[in-house]
Amino acid sequence: MARRLPVLRAVAGPLQRLLGPDTGPDGLVAEARRAGLTPLSVLEGPAGFPGVPSDAPSKVLVHEPAAPDVRAGFLTSVAGQGVLALSTREWEIWSEGCSGRLIGPTAWGTVLGADTEDDDEGRRRRLRQAADLIWTALPPTLDRGAPPDAIRHVASAFRSLCSRETLPSRFPAIAPADAPADAVYAALLGVAHATFAGEVASEPGTPLPPEAGLPMSPAVERFARLLRADVPAHLRADLLGLYLLPGPLGAAHHHRLVAVVPDDEPLHRAASLRRRLHAHLGMLPRDLVAGLFHGGLAPLVLTRAALWGHLRRRLWRRPLRRLSIRLDGHLLLGDDVLLEGCDGLDFTPADLRHEVAAAITATGAVFAGGTAGQARELLFGCWPRIISLLGGGDPVTPLADIHADLAGRTDPAVSRVGSGAAAQPWGDPLSLDRGRAEPVLRDWGPTLIRMQEVALEVLG
Repeated sequence: MARRLPVLRAVAGPLQRLLGPDTGPDGLVAEARRAGLTPLSVLEGPAGFPGVPSDAPSKVLVHEPAAPDVRAGFLTSVAGQGVLALSTREWEIWSEGCSGRLIGPTAWGTVLGADTEDDDEGRRRRLRQAADLIWTALPPTLDRGAPPDAIRHVASAFRSLCSRETLPSRFPAIAPADAPADAVYAALLGVAHATFAGEVASEPGTPLPPEAGLPMSPAVERFARLLRADVPAHLRADLLGLYLLPGPLGAAHHHRLVAVVPDDEPLHRAASLRRRLHAHLGMLPRDLVAGLFHGGLAPLVLTRAALWGHLRRRLWRRPLRRLSIRLDGHLLLGDDVLLEGCDGLDFTPADLRHEVAAAITATGAVFAGGTAGQARELLFGCWPRIISLLGGGDPVTPLADIHADLAGRTDPAVSRVGSGAAAQPWGDPLSLDRGRAEPVLRDWGPTLIRMQEVALEVLG
């Protein structure tokens, strides 16, 4: 038997490649050890749960602190398997976020659990999950070529989440199985209004000054000019205001066109308005809209009270999106109804922790199978903004000034991000790299992990 062992070892590698990777807990632990990590636990992730974002992991591996190049090497080796690898400190923060609260049981190693949350925070987390379906999961289901049942799956998950926080008797009837997309959207909009319209700011505070804001970029200015010239008067009459709202903090390519309608607007008219606005977006230059709406082109229509509920309670999975909207949201048509909904605090220390947790999820998802644009967005937009805010920076500081500050840091990875940001194909919609993330991560993967670690060091 001993003489046959070399033969078995010789075929083991090709056989494993033929059979595919071992995605079970023991296989992940073995791969982590081969990469140089010291694993502590493997937990079942929340991927696939109703209302859970698409970037949620299917497995979470918690390990002892390790060098960024070792961590990046492991994440590269398990790409495509939905694995999120966290240090012990990262686990503490991530387990407080929306995805971390839905973690499954420990499948291997030390049993880990999250701290308990109070009733108000639990309710806000569930509302954030529901809101994330509207802002992130819903738009791609409305784009051309989407599966016909996709919007129904999102609408069903949304109604299920909202029924835990609002009396279902206030909801409109469920659209029939063969109903068109307009009818499904109309019912979803009614559920959103019933759920979010009553939300008010729970913390006292003063928002940013009314004059605080960022100027339009050349691409946004061009988009606004073209859309204003294209939207006819009869569409303008159906809305209170039409906005181009930015994506999460630090994102440059995830805008959303949002039409605000009166609270008593008939649902079928609001759904028809959304479809007609979508058609007008399709008439604009393809390269421009593709770079601005990387997360899906379809616009949203919300009642004024539902949008105000989002703003006042900061009901986004990445809650600092409220800050992005406040600073970089642009009125395109109609009356400005946005500022009136921005009472209360623009963000709190708890929001910063939730933002970090969501950004950790996004970083793991990029290694698991993201795009080059998403990788650069985290490297040069999201994490620099978060690090600046955690360090007490002014929210209105231009990103170029943040990059200049990072370029002067003594940490080589942080300095590299600051000095190299201007040369990257990121930020300009016409230069967005829509390719796979692997080429970027081969060069910048350890740096991306290090930026995540620096954020947690500043958080303390």
